[in-house]
Amino acid sequence: MSDAITILHISDMQFGKFHRFAEKSGNPPNPHDTLTTRLIDDLKFLTKQQGLTPELIICTGDLAEWGMPKEFADAFAFLAKLCEHYSLPHNRCVVIPGNHDINRFSCSAYFDECKSNGEEPDFPWFPKWKQYKAAFDSFYSKFSDTRFDSVQPWSLFIIEELHVVVAGLNSTMDEGHDAAVNAESREDKGHHGLCEERQYRWFSDRLSEPHFKGWLCVGAVHHNIIRGCRIDNENLRDAELLDGILGEHLHLLLHGHTHEAKAGVLAHRVPVYSTGSASLKTSSETAPVPTDIPNQYQLLRVECDRITRYCRQYAPRNSPPNFIGDVRQSKTRGDWIIKDDANLSDVDVFTATAATEDPEFDTDDPKNGGTIIAIPPRLLRRAGLHRLAPVRWAREGTRRTQRLG
Repeated sequence: MSDAITILHISDMQFGKFHRFAEKSGNPPNPHDTLTTRLIDDLKFLTKQQGLTPELIICTGDLAEWGMPKEFADAFAFLAKLCEHYSLPHNRCVVIPGNHDINRFSCSAYFDECKSNGEEPDFPWFPKWKQYKAAFDSFYSKFSDTRFDSVQPWSLFIIEELHVVVAGLNSTMDEGHDAAVNAESREDKGHHGLCEERQYRWFSDRLSEPHFKGWLCVGAVHHNIIRGCRIDNENLRDAELLDGILGEHLHLLLHGHTHEAKAGVLAHRVPVYSTGSASLKTSSETAPVPTDIPNQYQLLRVECDRITRYCRQYAPRNSPPNFIGDVRQSKTRGDWIIKDDANLSDVDVFTATAATEDPEFDTDDPKNGGTIIAIPPRLLRRAGLHRLAPVRWAREGTRRTQRLG
């Protein structure tokens, strides 16, 4: 077991018309000016300077701009290169859909087909995810348990070797082409985020299974959880329902969509972190990201009593352009490394077992009494005990006592 898990959180690459980097085209004029190269260069720097090596990648939606096959091909090729860089299997890369990952043309065609047959479209209009599903299935082709289909249009990611489970929520259930979301028969018109109660209860049932007891449980959703966005359609309409049903099961919740890194907390005291767009243009009047917000991504080091965020922003005017520390996220705007208190004492992955060195001491023999103790490594460090010799056990009749050194 490890005393920490490092997560690379990236979002809103939106490969397509507004993608910043040259790899959006078939033949980039500068092979170094790609999201892949710029990001991996920075990740190498963070490995060297901070000792950070992510064991898990979480992408919180908006891989594409219009949900087109070519856009998804570019996005998943980028994610595959990140996995290759860290020698991670594809099931260590969590992917969920965002509102830009639905194909509005497919959604409109589905409505037209239903109309021609005298039928009502079946919510949540699954054909809108046809292109996303094809790319998703190809990326996870070696992992049959990782699924996204019409019966279950969301994904559960189980990483056995890390004892981590990720609830890959789909907040685009109510998204579609304009005619669908603005239909007169709808009470809640317009584009917005929605997961629905049945999805939350499905994840609640799964995360409640005994198999996941003691695991780190992470939630990933696209739309904003904490209200306060520039426009309301950036928000998840049923965020309170998410907290009410899933809050007690989660240790951490990540999202994208707002194009700006933020931190918050659910009523169940679950930390909520967003990151901005990794690669949308910010320099033109038609760009989706305001010019005062840079491209962003973050690394999170999750420990028993602390979550450390390493916030990064893109500096296009540097020579060469590169990612740098994003001090905007700290309260004083003086540091790009932010440490937040956490209470993850119920996560077994963060516990270190003190094994006996006494070959004569049989820990399975009930007459010896007691049990091997488990102490979070950070608590050992705080007490100054992490540098001492390994724990030894001494026998005193039928009792055992702990000795250090």
